[in-house]
This record gives sequence, structure tokens and C-alpha cells, in this order.
Amino acid sequence: MLPGGLNRRFRSVEYMGNANDRLKFIPPMMPELVDKPPEGGGWSHEVKFDGYRSQIVRDVGGVRIFTRRGLDWTAKYRDLAALAGMLDVEAPSSTARSLS
Repeated sequence: MLPGGLNRRFRSVEYMGNANDRLKFIPPMMPELVDKPPEGGGWSHEVKFDGYRSQIVRDVGGVRIFTRRGLDWTAKYRDLAALAGMLDVEAPSSTARSLS
């Protein structure tokens, strides 16, 4: 049993295509330093703590973890990659606070 009940296996990889159709790294939007945050109801803000920003890509070929610059760091995050491969989701999204 994994933390939080993550003992489920991925349902199917059929919708992900074939081994020749690997998903690619998508460069993230980079934050911009400003004197004060924008105001209004259409904005949300997040405090940046020290640490690494990573992107998990899971497709028919497996799980890969990229740095914000697109370097493949899967080997550095083997345990996290294994857990990501076990999630029972079609479009995983993760932050330091949540995994959904």
C-alpha cells in the first residue's frame, strides 16, 4: 500500500497512442518579478518556495520527469516516477501541496 491509498494501477494506455508518439516536454510559463501583484478576481497567486519545479510526463513509453528547462531528471526522481506511474488518472497534475 502506498501513501494516501495510491495502490491503484493505471487503467489503460490505449488512449495515449503508440510507442512512436511520445509526449513532449512543454516549457512552463516563467514568473515575472513585479513590485506588487495584480488586483482583481481573475488572478490567483502562489508563493515560490525554494526547490525544483518539475514536469511529469506519462505516456505509452512510461514516466519521465523534466526540469523547468527540459532536462530529463527521471533517474534522479526514480521513486517519484514509480509513484506517478501507478496513479489511476488520465491527466495527472501535481504541485508541492497536492496530487490530483
